[in-house]
Amino acid sequence: TFTFDIALVELLAPVLAGGCVIVADSEHTLDAALLRELLVSSGATAMQATPAGWRMLVDAGGVPSGVRLRMTAGEPLARDLADAIGGGTGSCLLNLYGPTETTIYSGGAVVEPAPAPIEIGSVIRGTRLYVLDEGLRPVPPGVLGEVYVGGAGVARGYFGAPGQSAARFLPDPFSDLPGARLYRTGDVGRWRSSGRIELAGRADRQLKIRGYRVEAGEVEAVLRGQPDIAEAVVSVRGAGSDVRLVGYLVTRSGTDQAPETPVDLAERLRTVLPDYMVPAAFVVLARLPLTGSGKIDHRALPEPDWGMAAGGGTVAPRTPLETELAAIFAELLALGAPVGVTDNFFALGGHSLTATRLMTRVRSAYGIDLPVRVLFADPTVAGLATAVETARSGAGGPVAAPTRPVELSDAQTDDLLRTLVPDERR
Repeated sequence: TFTFDIALVELLAPVLAGGCVIVADSEHTLDAALLRELLVSSGATAMQATPAGWRMLVDAGGVPSGVRLRMTAGEPLARDLADAIGGGTGSCLLNLYGPTETTIYSGGAVVEPAPAPIEIGSVIRGTRLYVLDEGLRPVPPGVLGEVYVGGAGVARGYFGAPGQSAARFLPDPFSDLPGARLYRTGDVGRWRSSGRIELAGRADRQLKIRGYRVEAGEVEAVLRGQPDIAEAVVSVRGAGSDVRLVGYLVTRSGTDQAPETPVDLAERLRTVLPDYMVPAAFVVLARLPLTGSGKIDHRALPEPDWGMAAGGGTVAPRTPLETELAAIFAELLALGAPVGVTDNFFALGGHSLTATRLMTRVRSAYGIDLPVRVLFADPTVAGLATAVETARSGAGGPVAAPTRPVELSDAQTDDLLRTLVPDERR
């Protein structure tokens, strides 16, 4: 979207280089199969996406060979995904790095085949990368430290937040320019013998959910502000592009009984938080686990019951097709409980990536071509079963989305998902 700094690169850089920009609409960005067709039909030679976006393409049949320049940014790139999108002769995969505060990119490096590590390099003109200790002293190669960014790309600070700006934008001790500053990224990394940096996690509790930056403390503060909730902590489950946010709650009554359904709580949170910051599941505890020093023991937080994430009762499958689709739902979402035919795919923890995988499985299993918008229109086993039966019978030609009052705008996928789960209760 235009609110992200990267829109400037994506829209202007190809034009400045004498190329053509193809702007995909929401229907294509929500459906990896359609996006793949657009890449082929338009003759696109370059694309930039988060790892989640690239994984959607891989699951939909792979990256078209015509896309020679493949750029990824926004979250750490997993080795298996890098191998899947790295391409062969004539293609190049760039792993780009740059927090929004250091507009736009701060570094990047060509991803080498395994077993070479995935690195970032200081290749952006006017930008400098440092790995420093707590005293802002450079650490030796191979030693972990915090990554800092200096140079022309560093922003002035956060608007209207001088305290937060002072904590993140520090005087640059390595520059002779008056007023020069370093941005403290919160990323942990080490210099390698290649002269590039290998990232190794975070120095704080900032999380990444499908490319979006999530401050755990911000979500926890909103949760603690809800009625009947005394304490709250959030954590993530899963890995790579499949991470999901989980909220752990302690009620004011001190019991392990939820004061309301997960759908009710999630719906209320969506009035103050963007969808990607709303936990996909909630776990109510009598008390939060603590370490010997009295801090929250994140390792002792239990795995959520994903089967209860949608709330309400479960209607068992009524036909063989519904039974098969319910099993696919449960497998893709790693649920430990049966899925009912009225359970909402997205309320159970699904997102755009798993939606693409689901429709790929449906196409493979039943030999039909259903667009992802069918799932967005009715994200239940029952709704998908109806669409599959309609397609298999050939009635009415291509399958259209069921007629329900759902808006499909040009907003990000997560903005769309924000309207879907509450809609199930109207």
